[in-house]
Amino acid sequence: MLTIVVLAALLGHPAAQDTAQFRWTGALPAGATLNVRGVVGSIRAEAASGREISVVASKTRGHHGLPENVTIRVFQDSNRVLICAIYPGSRWENDQDRGPARDACEVAHRHRTDREENDTRVDYVVKVPAGIRFIGETITDDVTVTGLRGPAEGYSIAGDVTMTDIRGPVVDAASISGDLTFTHIDAPQVYAGTLSGDVQFDGAIQRRGAYELLSWSGAIAVSLPRNAGIEFDVHASSRDDLHSSVVLNPTESRRRYAGKQGDGSAKMNLTSFGGDIRITTPER
Repeated sequence: MLTIVVLAALLGHPAAQDTAQFRWTGALPAGATLNVRGVVGSIRAEAASGREISVVASKTRGHHGLPENVTIRVFQDSNRVLICAIYPGSRWENDQDRGPARDACEVAHRHRTDREENDTRVDYVVKVPAGIRFIGETITDDVTVTGLRGPAEGYSIAGDVTMTDIRGPVVDAASISGDLTFTHIDAPQVYAGTLSGDVQFDGAIQRRGAYELLSWSGAIAVSLPRNAGIEFDVHASSRDDLHSSVVLNPTESRRRYAGKQGDGSAKMNLTSFGGDIRITTPER
């Protein structure tokens, strides 16, 4: 079930002075999770050439506070690495070193002790090996994921999320006000949800796959292979907002339309109550 993920501001305590650029490399077994979290700044993830994970975080001074007062913390256990930007003004619980399962970034936020302002920008560039689950989360900027071979997730509050050339079991993205763009996606489970942005999807459709795209007030555009078997469940504000090369008929439920292409083995749910919904297939 699609859930819009709302990210909290991840604010931490002052630490030793950092350089302008942070670098971390490491390895995880296939199936493990790499979670990169930002506050102010973008996240860009790309495929690694080998089995080594690489994370580079570059700091840029904003209008308030000093970059050296923002530190990058790494929490690791056998199946997960969590890397996050920690801003000044919090204390830590004594059990902070229990690792990502404890989610020390959230612990820092809950125990914030002052209101020191710091809007230093931290931009991440991440190299992700095949088979690793990647989760990129930020608040003010974009998440861009390209070429990954594994589960991929991207979340932002005010930025766009762009997923390109992804092949894995799950592709998931959410934003509050940003656009979500999926291009050349090959996954049996695809989820995208935004409140006010647009959603675009162009990719393969797998048999018995599940595809759920939602924008409360934005538009949805879907480009589909002609030979794909899909059963559609479409929620729209009116018939005038639907533009489809697949025949969609109204159901007994208000604002709901249904249709089928091919054998209908895959399920696609499209929902928008404030924008157009467009479904296109290539010309013969």
